[in-house]
Amino acid sequence: GAGLTNLGNTCFLNSVLQCLTYTQPLAEFLKSGQHKLLCKSSGFCAMCALEGHVKNALQSWGKVIAPNHMISRVNYSNAGISRAFQPWRQEDAHEFLRYLMEALQKDCLPSKTPMNSPEQEKTLLYKIFGGRLRSQVKCSNCLERSETVDPFLDLSLDITRADSLGKALAWFTANEILDGDNKYHCEKCKKKVRAIKRFTIETAPNVLTVQFKRFSSTGLHGQKIDKKVHFGRKLDITPFMSNARDGAVYDLYGVLVHAGWSTRSGHYYCFVRTSSDMWHVLDDSRVQQLSEQTVLNQKAYILFYIRKT
Repeated sequence: GAGLTNLGNTCFLNSVLQCLTYTQPLAEFLKSGQHKLLCKSSGFCAMCALEGHVKNALQSWGKVIAPNHMISRVNYSNAGISRAFQPWRQEDAHEFLRYLMEALQKDCLPSKTPMNSPEQEKTLLYKIFGGRLRSQVKCSNCLERSETVDPFLDLSLDITRADSLGKALAWFTANEILDGDNKYHCEKCKKKVRAIKRFTIETAPNVLTVQFKRFSSTGLHGQKIDKKVHFGRKLDITPFMSNARDGAVYDLYGVLVHAGWSTRSGHYYCFVRTSSDMWHVLDDSRVQQLSEQTVLNQKAYILFYIRKT
C-alpha cells in the first residue's frame, strides 16, 4: 500500500488509518464497495470516506497519497467525525480511533437508531471489533452477586504495575476490593458494604484492539509512562475469559507507537503485517520493510490482534 502525506500534525490520523487499512476483514468489506452501494446518508459518511481511502491506499503501491478527505472531516462541526478536534493540532491517536469507530458504527446503524441500542451488536463494525465484558460484584456480607454484560470495541489497560501484555490483562481481570469511600451499595442488604468486583471477557472479538494507558493523570502534567511493555506475535486470552471453554488465540498484525511525552506533542507511526507475512513500518510517507523482532521491541501504544480460526 501507499505512504500517507503528513498534512500538518496529522501523524495521529495517518497511523490509525494505516492500521485500519491492514485490518483484513474490514479492508475486504471496504474493497467490495458494498457499503457505498447501499449507503443512504445525505451528508458526510465516515464509512464511505474510509472505503475510498482504503481502496486508494491499496491500489497505490509504492506511492504516497494525501488523506485529504479524511482530514477535512476529522472535526469542526456536526458534519465531521468529532467536534473535540481542532484543525492542524496534534491529537491523541487512541482518542481519534475511538471517535472514528463511533462514527463508523453510526453509519452502520439504521437511521436515527440510538448508539446504545441492542442493534449495535448486529453491525459489521461490531462483528469485526466487538466483544463483551462481564462485570461481577459480590457482596462480602450476604454473598449476593450482581452481574452486567456490556459491549466493547477496544480494551484500555493500566500498565503502571505491568511490564507485559499478559500481566496487564491479569490486572484488568483481577479481583478489586470495594471498600472505604468506594463501598458497594448492596440491593439485598440495603446498605453500603465491602464487596469484590471483577471484569472478565465474556465474548472475544474477532479483532482485538488493546490500548496501553501511557498517559497518566497523576504526576507532573500527566507525564507519559514510557517503559517497555512486552507483547508477542501470539496472544491467548483464555485465562481472562468468563468461561475457559470460550478461549481465543490471536495473531498480531498492527502496532501503533507514540514517540514523545504528551498526547498533544511528539509523533505517531505504526507497523503492520501484510498478507505476505512481512512487517513494514508506516511512518507518514515512509514505508519500509523490517524484521518482526524490531516490531516486538517497540514501546507500543495500541496493539491490533486478529483471531485465529
